[in-house]
Amino acid sequence: MGRQATINKEDVISARDYLRSTGKAHGIIAIRNHIGHGSPGLIGRLLGRGDTPGTPGFPIKSETHAVTKACAEKKYLIDALASGEKEIQRIRQTMTQLEERVTTAETECSVMTATIRAKEREILRQREIFENWKRDLEQERKTPIADTVQSTRLASPPTPKSYNVEQLDLYKSDNE
Repeated sequence: MGRQATINKEDVISARDYLRSTGKAHGIIAIRNHIGHGSPGLIGRLLGRGDTPGTPGFPIKSETHAVTKACAEKKYLIDALASGEKEIQRIRQTMTQLEERVTTAETECSVMTATIRAKEREILRQREIFENWKRDLEQERKTPIADTVQSTRLASPPTPKSYNVEQLDLYKSDNE
Protein backbone atom coordinates (compact mmCIF):
# COMPACT_ATOMS: atom_id res chain seq x y z
CA MET A 1 0.00 0.00 0.00
CA GLY A 2 1.05 3.58 -0.66
CA ARG A 3 1.97 6.14 1.86
CA GLN A 4 -0.33 8.70 3.38
CA ALA A 5 -0.93 11.95 1.47
CA THR A 6 0.61 15.02 3.02
CA ILE A 7 -1.68 17.51 1.21
CA ASN A 8 -5.45 17.70 1.08
CA LYS A 9 -8.03 19.13 -1.28
CA GLU A 10 -8.52 22.38 0.66
CA ASP A 11 -4.76 23.15 0.45
CA VAL A 12 -4.77 22.63 -3.31
CA ILE A 13 -7.94 24.71 -3.92
CA SER A 14 -6.81 27.58 -1.69
CA ALA A 15 -3.39 27.65 -3.40
CA ARG A 16 -5.08 27.69 -6.79
CA ASP A 17 -7.47 30.49 -5.76
CA TYR A 18 -4.59 32.53 -4.34
CA LEU A 19 -2.57 32.15 -7.54
CA ARG A 20 -5.60 33.13 -9.64
CA SER A 21 -6.32 36.21 -7.52
CA THR A 22 -2.75 37.45 -7.86
CA GLY A 23 -2.83 36.91 -11.64
CA LYS A 24 -0.12 34.27 -11.63
CA ALA A 25 -0.12 30.93 -13.43
CA HIS A 26 -2.34 28.47 -11.57
CA GLY A 27 -1.50 25.15 -13.16
CA ILE A 28 -0.62 21.92 -11.33
CA ILE A 29 3.12 22.67 -11.23
CA ALA A 30 2.49 26.26 -10.06
CA ILE A 31 0.25 24.96 -7.23
CA ARG A 32 2.90 22.36 -6.25
CA ASN A 33 5.56 25.08 -6.16
CA HIS A 34 3.30 27.32 -4.05
CA ILE A 35 2.49 24.52 -1.56
CA GLY A 36 6.04 23.25 -1.60
CA HIS A 37 5.33 19.53 -1.84
CA GLY A 38 2.88 16.96 -3.30
CA SER A 39 2.88 14.98 -6.46
CA PRO A 40 1.40 16.45 -9.64
CA GLY A 41 -0.85 13.39 -10.04
CA LEU A 42 -2.33 13.88 -6.54
CA ILE A 43 -2.82 17.64 -7.08
CA GLY A 44 -4.61 16.88 -10.37
CA ARG A 45 -6.88 14.34 -8.63
CA LEU A 46 -7.61 16.73 -5.76
CA LEU A 47 -8.53 19.52 -8.12
CA GLY A 48 -11.19 17.17 -9.29
CA ARG A 49 -10.86 17.57 -12.99
CA GLY A 50 -14.60 17.92 -12.87
CA ASP A 51 -15.39 14.69 -10.86
CA THR A 52 -17.34 16.55 -8.16
CA PRO A 53 -19.95 18.98 -9.53
CA GLY A 54 -19.68 22.56 -8.38
CA THR A 55 -16.02 22.23 -7.44
CA PRO A 56 -13.93 24.64 -9.44
CA GLY A 57 -11.07 22.77 -11.04
CA PHE A 58 -8.88 22.98 -14.07
CA PRO A 59 -10.69 22.94 -17.32
CA ILE A 60 -10.94 19.52 -18.84
CA LYS A 61 -9.63 18.87 -22.33
CA SER A 62 -12.93 19.68 -24.10
CA GLU A 63 -13.06 23.06 -22.35
CA THR A 64 -9.44 23.74 -23.28
CA HIS A 65 -10.24 22.76 -26.85
CA ALA A 66 -13.27 25.11 -26.84
CA VAL A 67 -11.09 27.97 -25.52
CA THR A 68 -8.43 27.23 -28.15
CA LYS A 69 -11.11 27.08 -30.81
CA ALA A 70 -12.60 30.39 -29.63
CA CYS A 71 -9.14 32.00 -29.75
CA ALA A 72 -8.62 30.65 -33.25
CA GLU A 73 -12.02 31.99 -34.32
CA LYS A 74 -11.18 35.36 -32.75
CA LYS A 75 -7.87 35.44 -34.64
CA TYR A 76 -9.68 34.44 -37.84
CA LEU A 77 -12.24 37.21 -37.32
CA ILE A 78 -9.48 39.76 -36.64
CA ASP A 79 -7.65 38.62 -39.79
CA ALA A 80 -10.90 38.73 -41.76
CA LEU A 81 -11.61 42.23 -40.44
CA ALA A 82 -8.11 43.39 -41.42
CA SER A 83 -8.55 41.77 -44.82
CA GLY A 84 -11.96 43.41 -45.14
CA GLU A 85 -10.46 46.79 -44.28
CA LYS A 86 -7.78 46.28 -46.94
CA GLU A 87 -10.48 45.31 -49.42
CA ILE A 88 -12.53 48.38 -48.50
CA GLN A 89 -9.45 50.58 -48.99
CA ARG A 90 -8.82 48.96 -52.38
CA ILE A 91 -12.45 49.47 -53.36
CA ARG A 92 -12.27 53.13 -52.29
CA GLN A 93 -9.17 53.63 -54.44
CA THR A 94 -10.91 51.93 -57.36
CA MET A 95 -13.98 54.14 -56.85
CA THR A 96 -11.77 57.25 -56.79
CA GLN A 97 -10.10 56.17 -60.03
CA LEU A 98 -13.48 55.44 -61.61
CA GLU A 99 -14.85 58.82 -60.51
CA GLU A 100 -11.82 60.51 -62.10
CA ARG A 101 -12.41 58.54 -65.30
CA VAL A 102 -16.09 59.51 -65.29
CA THR A 103 -15.19 63.17 -64.81
CA THR A 104 -12.70 62.98 -67.67
CA ALA A 105 -15.23 61.19 -69.88
CA GLU A 106 -17.92 63.78 -69.08
CA THR A 107 -15.50 66.59 -69.96
CA GLU A 108 -14.57 64.87 -73.22
CA CYS A 109 -18.24 64.27 -73.96
CA SER A 110 -19.13 67.93 -73.45
CA VAL A 111 -16.22 68.98 -75.69
CA MET A 112 -17.33 66.49 -78.34
CA THR A 113 -20.92 67.69 -78.09
CA ALA A 114 -19.82 71.29 -78.56
CA THR A 115 -17.68 70.28 -81.53
CA ILE A 116 -20.56 68.35 -83.09
CA ARG A 117 -22.92 71.31 -82.66
CA ALA A 118 -20.38 73.65 -84.24
CA LYS A 119 -19.97 71.24 -87.18
CA GLU A 120 -23.76 71.00 -87.55
CA ARG A 121 -24.03 74.82 -87.69
CA GLU A 122 -21.20 74.95 -90.23
CA ILE A 123 -22.87 72.28 -92.39
CA LEU A 124 -26.19 74.15 -92.23
CA ARG A 125 -24.47 77.38 -93.32
CA GLN A 126 -22.72 75.57 -96.16
CA ARG A 127 -25.99 73.97 -97.21
CA GLU A 128 -27.71 77.36 -97.19
CA ILE A 129 -24.88 78.81 -99.31
CA PHE A 130 -25.16 75.87 -101.71
CA GLU A 131 -28.94 76.20 -101.97
CA ASN A 132 -28.59 79.94 -102.74
CA TRP A 133 -25.91 79.23 -105.33
CA LYS A 134 -28.06 76.51 -106.90
CA ARG A 135 -31.12 78.77 -107.06
CA ASP A 136 -29.09 81.60 -108.60
CA LEU A 137 -27.61 79.24 -111.16
CA GLU A 138 -31.02 77.89 -112.11
CA GLN A 139 -32.35 81.41 -112.55
CA GLU A 140 -29.44 82.34 -114.79
CA ARG A 141 -30.03 79.32 -117.01
CA LYS A 142 -33.70 80.08 -117.51
CA THR A 143 -34.53 82.33 -120.43
CA PRO A 144 -36.48 85.27 -119.33
CA ILE A 145 -40.10 85.21 -120.56
CA ALA A 146 -40.26 88.90 -121.53
CA ASP A 147 -37.13 88.70 -123.72
CA THR A 148 -38.30 85.68 -125.67
CA VAL A 149 -38.95 86.52 -129.34
CA GLN A 150 -41.66 84.49 -130.86
CA SER A 151 -40.82 83.44 -134.38
CA THR A 152 -43.38 83.95 -137.09
CA ARG A 153 -43.49 81.93 -140.27
CA LEU A 154 -42.77 83.83 -143.38
CA ALA A 155 -44.85 83.10 -146.41
CA SER A 156 -41.91 83.12 -148.75
CA PRO A 157 -38.28 82.69 -148.16
CA PRO A 158 -36.22 85.78 -148.25
CA THR A 159 -34.92 86.63 -151.67
CA PRO A 160 -31.52 87.89 -152.31
CA LYS A 161 -31.21 91.42 -153.49
CA SER A 162 -30.59 91.67 -157.11
CA TYR A 163 -27.95 93.96 -158.33
CA ASN A 164 -27.94 95.66 -161.71
CA VAL A 165 -24.39 95.02 -162.23
CA GLU A 166 -23.25 92.76 -164.94
CA GLN A 167 -21.62 89.65 -163.83
CA LEU A 168 -18.12 88.96 -164.88
CA ASP A 169 -17.67 85.79 -166.91
CA LEU A 170 -14.41 84.21 -166.14
CA TYR A 171 -14.72 81.41 -168.66
CA LYS A 172 -15.38 83.63 -171.53
CA SER A 173 -12.99 83.40 -174.39
CA ASP A 174 -11.31 86.41 -175.88
CA ASN A 175 -12.89 85.80 -179.24
CA GLU A 176 -16.19 86.44 -178.27
